[in-house]
Amino acid sequence: MPEARVTVVIPVAPWEYSWRWLDECLESVRAQTLRADEVLIIDDMAGLATEPPFNEWDLSEGPHLLGHPETTLWASPWRLGVAHAFNFGVALARNELVFMACSDDALEPECLERCVEAWEANGRKDAFYCVSIRYMGTDEIQDLPAHQGLVTKGLWRETGGFPV
Repeated sequence: MPEARVTVVIPVAPWEYSWRWLDECLESVRAQTLRADEVLIIDDMAGLATEPPFNEWDLSEGPHLLGHPETTLWASPWRLGVAHAFNFGVALARNELVFMACSDDALEPECLERCVEAWEANGRKDAFYCVSIRYMGTDEIQDLPAHQGLVTKGLWRETGGFPV
């Protein structure tokens, strides 16, 4: 199994569809064969720390969110939008490899492991590694490139981040 360290970034917007599946998304991150070293939840004015049921979570403990203490909630002071939220997440990530997931996505158990294997097979080059995604509540699978995937911070720095 790869030895790389991965940060998972999950932006959450203020609309129900954005936070409705967050628990399931986090469960799919926890179930990875390659455990995320860090999980950053970008609260894009969703009120995760102040609105029920989120304010009932002890955000300092982490296990209520993901099952390990490396979960961090970053509350934006203004509405970012998904591209800016991902940019902030990549900037805040302490690892070179950053997987970007949406809060209504479910990751297959080997998703992070396979992304890291692709990065290693590609000579650890700076790149964006796309994945197929399955939306929560459906059986729909999207194989087209989307914003879900693994990005290296080197590529992110070189390109100036994601356009908004």
